[in-house]
Amino acid sequence: MTLVEIRERLIIATGRTDLVVDTTNYADDGADWYIQAGQRFLDDELPTPKSLAEVEKTTSVGDASVSFPNIRAIETVRLQESGEQPSFLDRVPLREFYNRFGDLTYLQNQAEQDKPTRYALGIHRDGSASATELSERLIVFHPRADKEYTLVITTAYFSTPLEQDSDESWWSLQYPEVLVLAARRAIEIDHRNRQGVQEFERQIQKRVQQIDSNLVQEDSFNKGQMNNAW
Repeated sequence: MTLVEIRERLIIATGRTDLVVDTTNYADDGADWYIQAGQRFLDDELPTPKSLAEVEKTTSVGDASVSFPNIRAIETVRLQESGEQPSFLDRVPLREFYNRFGDLTYLQNQAEQDKPTRYALGIHRDGSASATELSERLIVFHPRADKEYTLVITTAYFSTPLEQDSDESWWSLQYPEVLVLAARRAIEIDHRNRQGVQEFERQIQKRVQQIDSNLVQEDSFNKGQMNNAW
């Protein structure tokens, strides 16, 4: 289902016609906030097959950081050079990283440049950072890059944001009824209705457990096929 179809189902289920402009075209007037909140909640409850990915970022000489949008969690960071074996960067807690090497502003002003060997998940501290930059996950590394490198990040993404009426995501396509339940839970949170929140969470958890079981079975089936191929 598309975003506008999810929006329509949400309004029908809740009677909250104040969350759309009208009930003819179901243009958004607040409903999408709850749909997005619901989808984020589901992403945290159950990583989807579409959430895992490897993304590449090329550093320039002197770089001490890279950033990525819409990232939920980072598993590994490895560095690739032409003709060389890839090497994994060691992850360091942010406070320890800053204590040992300094913050991003300090790093960018240092003369030392070499092959990066360590990284930490940083935060934007620059007051001039844009809203887009502030919403991105920042990776700071040490030493600063002495040449161009390709960083390959194994990461879990949030589901595709639903912004336009025609937009679709894994949840809206595969389990739209669960997405509607999650959006209704978000509405109950705004109402401070603890009982309503708990009831929706109970329904969602039951469905999430079923979905998780299906995904595990599918993964097992795919591994069996691969083994048989050999």
